[in-house]
Amino acid sequence: MSPEKYNLTLPEAILRAGYDKPTDIQLQIHSIINSGTDLYAVAPEGSGKSIAILMTVIRKLKMAFEKAPRAIIVVADKEKAIAMEKLFCRFSEDGDLRSDCIHDSKDIQDQIDALYEGTDVVIATPKRLHSIFLQNGVNINKLQMFIIDDASTIIKNGHKVVIHRLAESLPRCQKLVFTEELTTRLIEATEGLMPFAKVVKIEE
Repeated sequence: MSPEKYNLTLPEAILRAGYDKPTDIQLQIHSIINSGTDLYAVAPEGSGKSIAILMTVIRKLKMAFEKAPRAIIVVADKEKAIAMEKLFCRFSEDGDLRSDCIHDSKDIQDQIDALYEGTDVVIATPKRLHSIFLQNGVNINKLQMFIIDDASTIIKNGHKVVIHRLAESLPRCQKLVFTEELTTRLIEATEGLMPFAKVVKIEE
């Protein structure tokens, strides 16, 4: 797909924010994600992986729907969760998509209550999301996408078992893993849950 055609698929708010020059990883994963296939997207830092995640979610979900989240994005830490939600709100400002930012610095019951009120997208750190799963604090019956950003960093931070348990708990949905490197430990944590995933790799 050409950059010009790709831009036609994007909401106007993303283009207004200056993201009108798609990167290689954004162009190469577009058709795979649209097909519903599971994916490992491997690319260096600064290649536009996180932006690609938000573009994908906003483009596929389009508008608010019922109360249960349809996309869960797992990120490495609180700072990344806050930054990603801020960018999500900026990219989706012309619509009514809702998001919740879930991390360990907030009261867990307050977060569960917020999820119960209704959301479309959950942006969360692994440990807190797992804790909420254990309390049945989020309805995943409508989930369409489970996305891991900075996956190799999350695994290095000791969350391999948590990621595996989270993914095991999911209903049938599309699984997307974005990472700087496709390590053996990352594959061990995820491949049994997405055995037919495609791999797109962008070299530095």
